[in-house]
Amino acid sequence: MKIEVWSDIACPFCYIGHRRLEWALGQVGFADEVSVEYRSFQLDVSAPVHNEMRATEMLARKYGMTEQQAIAMNHRMMEQASSDGLNMKLLDIQLTNTLDAHRVIHYAKAQGKEEAAVEQLFKAYFVESRHVGERQSLLAIAEEAGLDRDSVNAMLDSDRFIAEVELNQEEANTLGIQGVPFYVIDRKYAISGAQAKEVFKQALEQAHAVKEVDTASGDSCTDDTCRI
Repeated sequence: MKIEVWSDIACPFCYIGHRRLEWALGQVGFADEVSVEYRSFQLDVSAPVHNEMRATEMLARKYGMTEQQAIAMNHRMMEQASSDGLNMKLLDIQLTNTLDAHRVIHYAKAQGKEEAAVEQLFKAYFVESRHVGERQSLLAIAEEAGLDRDSVNAMLDSDRFIAEVELNQEEANTLGIQGVPFYVIDRKYAISGAQAKEVFKQALEQAHAVKEVDTASGDSCTDDTCRI
């Protein structure tokens, strides 16, 4: 069974969904038959690498609310994440462009370390409040995922994997994916959003039994919503 996951490092629902899918895989008896591959979906391709704006300030401007309301929104999100064992610090994240982070994930895939890279990048962005767009920070994160620092640096100096990131985005458009996270199982079944853990488990079991599954909808991020 192959699961393709369209996501962005800057999407909190993607991190929550990542943990819930992980849980579901741990509950089924055929996890060793499942491969998970990550596909790039940049929520804001035009985002600057360096952005001095606070995340709550950005949310307030984006949704026409006060910053206090944006702070309350983030607190609700953090409470939701904590139920999945994630200690997100949404008030302290450093806004950036995620292109290079996606390139690192593609590079990690070629090295057999895709899952580790995804995990470290989510943790760095949402838990450790690190700058996942700044070169030295990104190299340190890549090294923590088991990648060779100098090789990653050389890759980032080139244009490698930019085309792959763009192709993933185009493929998402072709499939009608408008928000992330979005999960495609064997190109037959789909799960949209950070569904409840049991929904993931049920979808895996049904797909494994070669039964048809309707697309479910849940919390997700689009280029117009919740890019934090």
